[in-house]
Formats: sequence, structure tokens, C-alpha cells
Amino acid sequence: MVGIKKISISINGELKNALDVLSDGEGISRSRLIESILSNDKNIKMTINSMRADTASGVYAVPGHREHINKERDEKIVQN
Repeated sequence: MVGIKKISISINGELKNALDVLSDGEGISRSRLIESILSNDKNIKMTINSMRADTASGVYAVPGHREHINKERDEKIVQN
């Protein structure tokens, strides 16, 4: 299981109020509600599954920051 990580986000007041109403109605924290919403998103699920499969095989399909930098460097070399 992946550990819990704390993040900070900025949202508009209307969204915050809706989260408050829903989390109060469910009897859970805003954090738990947001985690539930994100966990059930099809794009998030696909990305997580892809990352898990790629990690198990040792291949990473989701480019990291360093890969982006290397790609830019390689493109500059080809242009020159």
C-alpha cells in the first residue's frame, strides 16, 4: 500500500462549500472525500494501473521530469 501524502490545493469557494456539504453528509473528512473522488476517476485509475504495471516490468510509460529534459536535449542536438 502506498503511504498517505499531504498536498495543498487551491479551489474556488463554491467547490469548497460543496465538498463541505458532501463530506458532512457522508460523515468523512474533506481529504477522504477528495481521495474517494480521485480514486474513482477513470483517468486516475488508468494512470495508476499503467504505473503499477510499468514499475513491475521495470519500464516507465509515464515520463518523469528527467526524461523530459533528456528529450529536449536530444531534440536540440538533432537540430544542430
